[in-house]
Amino acid sequence: MTIRGLAEWYRGLGLRAKFALHIAGSILLLFGLIVPAVVYLQTEAALEQARHRGLELTKVFAHASVHSLVADDFLAMRHIVNSIASDPGVLYVMIHDRQGRLLVHSDIRRVGESLSDPVSAAAARADKPVIQDLPDARAHAEDFTVPIYVMNETPAVARIGISFAEEMAKIRETRHVILGVAILALAAGVGLAGLQARSVTRPVGQLVEGADALSRGRLDHRIPESMGGELAQLAGAFNRMAGSVQALIERLKQSHDALSAAQDELVRQTRMAAIGQIAAAVAHEIRNPLSALSTCVQLLRRDLPADSEDVELIQIIQTEARRLNEIVSDFLTFGRPRPPRWEAVVLADVIQEAVTLLQRDPRCSPALAFDLSLDPTLPAVPADRDQLHQVLWNLCLNAVQAMGPEGKLRVDTRWADGRAVIRIEDTGPGIPGASTSRIFDPFYTTKAGGIGLGLAIVRRIVEDHGGDIAVESSQEKGTCFTLTLALEQKQTSPGAS
Repeated sequence: MTIRGLAEWYRGLGLRAKFALHIAGSILLLFGLIVPAVVYLQTEAALEQARHRGLELTKVFAHASVHSLVADDFLAMRHIVNSIASDPGVLYVMIHDRQGRLLVHSDIRRVGESLSDPVSAAAARADKPVIQDLPDARAHAEDFTVPIYVMNETPAVARIGISFAEEMAKIRETRHVILGVAILALAAGVGLAGLQARSVTRPVGQLVEGADALSRGRLDHRIPESMGGELAQLAGAFNRMAGSVQALIERLKQSHDALSAAQDELVRQTRMAAIGQIAAAVAHEIRNPLSALSTCVQLLRRDLPADSEDVELIQIIQTEARRLNEIVSDFLTFGRPRPPRWEAVVLADVIQEAVTLLQRDPRCSPALAFDLSLDPTLPAVPADRDQLHQVLWNLCLNAVQAMGPEGKLRVDTRWADGRAVIRIEDTGPGIPGASTSRIFDPFYTTKAGGIGLGLAIVRRIVEDHGGDIAVESSQEKGTCFTLTLALEQKQTSPGAS
């Protein structure tokens, strides 16, 4: 991001954000200067102290080895070496002459070996204490060299390699603690800055928020009037204005909703009435010639010999005429609905009767399974038995046709909130999602050869009985129709739709 872009971004920040940003930046700058300096000084102090201890230990080792070196008492020298090498931080302990030949070493296998590495070469030439870094050490380690003086001569040097891994680990731990404290301080500073900025900018922000909410249509938004002074007066005036606008909008909304509902219902009733009149007229005009056609076909079939080739054609005409008659009956049922003939109906009896007839129907595959779970405690409901049978027949037949040769149809009844509930569930392929909301519309169908009146008639009958019908469908579980019927007779005039 360019400097100009950063400037634009900063100008776009709110007052609270700018306030918090300034304090956070100051704290971050302060710790950015202090933390590295503290870590550096602490590291140098710890290493200097470790070097001092290592050098003193090497001096003591060199002084203690003089007598053993003069007397060639390597056994006593070995005892000193082993004692020093037992420290976990000591990497090695050795004495070698000026030519680099090892006289004693903490690793006894290396005694007599000649050293030629740069560190050993520098140590062999040393005439005073020398401290060198060990380049091959995995952790930070140093070599401490002290010449061994024998009668103003230095025939050999004492060396101790010491690892500062423990000291470095403590330094890292201290560094992490300092960084953690710095982060906590920064977070606390930012939080404190946010609280202070909030106390300063909250009244102005509430007024801005209220104006923005009102412009977006949130008329129920109110500003607290506890700010004091002129801001409190301004908040009170704003709240009164918002209340007046809200009341006016609510009245207008109620009027609009009532008008829209009435218009929708009028359009629906007008459309249904027009469809019903057309359907009844068409069905009536078709039924008379259809009846004559069926009669003529029967007479022709009676006069034909049994082995005539035209018998099959006559059979096809009769089958199609029967299907046309069923379609005409649906048109008449939809176009001229009759009022329900109320009686006490036991739902289990009607369901069992519809399922039994369906199992005998040639359109029902013998491989289909039926599962009836009917509540025996469910009381009789006021209904038209024939119309209720038609509803159950249509829904069960649709389920059977949807499942095809195999599947399972489940029908159960139960109580729910003082109403009788019937669930008809199949294991078919389900209804496409876009069609679920339209399946009850007249003349809408997803089946080839269907006219789309079956479910429209079902819904009208259920509504005339004061009930409700709902559908749930998915490709994984199939389709489930849920009918809810009242346990009391509907008081309004049936068939008004």
